[in-house]
Amino acid sequence: LVGVALKLKGTEKKTYSDLDGNFEIKDLPSGTYDIEIDYVSYKDLTLKKVSTLSPEVNIKVELEPVTPSF
Repeated sequence: LVGVALKLKGTEKKTYSDLDGNFEIKDLPSGTYDIEIDYVSYKDLTLKKVSTLSPEVNIKVELEPVTPSF
């Protein structure tokens, strides 16, 4: 999905996925972060304790569509 919002909880770091669904956050100190993910019409998701100890971290996420209630 393009335009998915990704925010590192407890920081001001935020980015959006690109046309291929990829994202990148630069100049991130090594540590452990909770990543909040949200997109319109999909359930919000939080990934807990994601480690950024290596220079590149790859995460695959599948969002669940929100079921409309009428």
